[in-house]
Amino acid sequence: MNTKRKTWGWIILGFALLVLLVTGAGAYFLSQPRITARLVQHSVKKAQNEIEAVMATATDFTEYENHNVGIYAFINDSLVFWNNNAVGPKLIKRKVKADCDTICNLLTGDYYVKSFEKGPFQCYAFKILNTTYKLENKYFRNRFVANNLVVNNKIIFGEKEGYEIVSKEGKLLAKAKIEQRKGIDPLYKKGLIIFECILALIGLALLLTKRSEKSIKKNGVEKGLALIIILAIGLTYLYNAIQTKRENQEMVKMAQSLLEKRDIQFETSYSQFEKQLKADTNLRDMVFDQSNVLNDVILGYCKELLFDDNMKEYITTVTLCEPNEEITIQPEGYIAECETYFNEKISNEKQTRVASELYVMDYYTLD
Repeated sequence: MNTKRKTWGWIILGFALLVLLVTGAGAYFLSQPRITARLVQHSVKKAQNEIEAVMATATDFTEYENHNVGIYAFINDSLVFWNNNAVGPKLIKRKVKADCDTICNLLTGDYYVKSFEKGPFQCYAFKILNTTYKLENKYFRNRFVANNLVVNNKIIFGEKEGYEIVSKEGKLLAKAKIEQRKGIDPLYKKGLIIFECILALIGLALLLTKRSEKSIKKNGVEKGLALIIILAIGLTYLYNAIQTKRENQEMVKMAQSLLEKRDIQFETSYSQFEKQLKADTNLRDMVFDQSNVLNDVILGYCKELLFDDNMKEYITTVTLCEPNEEITIQPEGYIAECETYFNEKISNEKQTRVASELYVMDYYTLD
């Protein structure tokens, strides 16, 4: 009776290990969770292909709704058509430049938006991104003005607080956060898969070693199975800890790329523009004053007119000091003259760029 019980125990254990091995391997290859960046890229590419497929075949705007693609059509800034899949027309139009593709973070989720022209219409087709992660990129900007202070920030990362730039006084200056949405947790899912695989491998190893076989015969199938489960849980926990650290490192890289976005071509063109403007003899005869200095107002206006869209990619801070204004510096608590203090900070700590008006500073060097 005892031998028959052990035989059935071995059969059940072997069958369980075989099932775990097959399901674990299958789930791993079929449901391998992508790293954050790949998740986003895959979802964006899928949405892009679906929108372009509808654009290639649609004869009128109503066909977009049949493919679950939202669309707005404008004529001279007036909304003339929309479908049931559309959300936030003014918000999309304000966020998306004409003739470009972008990702918009709206109240209902993240959307891939494609802007295009069709006859007299300026159109915005968009589709929600079904990603596991939510990308949040908030910039606090002032409108570009001449002789402003342009700041491209460094960032301090924390797992609980997110990826934020905060002043010493605790004021939130900017945030680029990647947070996991509610639903299936890829790390948890992978942990279960790895648990199954480890369980199967350890069980197989125990079956193939004489020492393990004798130990199981001596102590019983139940104790052997308990040992396998304990070892599998421990190794799975260790694996998950390593994976969590790797996921956080990838989030840090993506958040940092969001906040430190630069356009080298724009910076070079921006620096060359002033030289070309001053070297133009016709323009110089019209706008130079008696001291032979180009009018700063006209120069600033021209730069804003030509480069305003480029400047939107940068975090811009404008600091205004009233005449003879005194400020209290924390945490030291000493009093300084506002303009003198910031001029010294800028002079001592700025990192120059190609254009004379563009430079980088760490927010944490500013009090």
